[in-house]
Amino acid sequence: MKLKRGDKIFLSERGHNGFFYPTDRSLNLGCDVDANVLSWIGGGDKIAVTILENTSAHDWFKKVEVVGPVWINRSDIIKS
Repeated sequence: MKLKRGDKIFLSERGHNGFFYPTDRSLNLGCDVDANVLSWIGGGDKIAVTILENTSAHDWFKKVEVVGPVWINRSDIIKS
């Protein structure tokens, strides 16, 4: 799937038993990027995806290099 510049992604955190979970911290992508949907259960209203390491994204204050799985809203998938 393709994520577009400006799309909102959510960062991961490690939780129970070392599993990744979505955080409330969101960033906006700085460029278009290919994403692979992961077949992970959980995440509530979010879906886990992988994107290229060191993809640029930004929050209101600074540019952030994204590493590891990220999450997108399930409703954003349905719209595309």
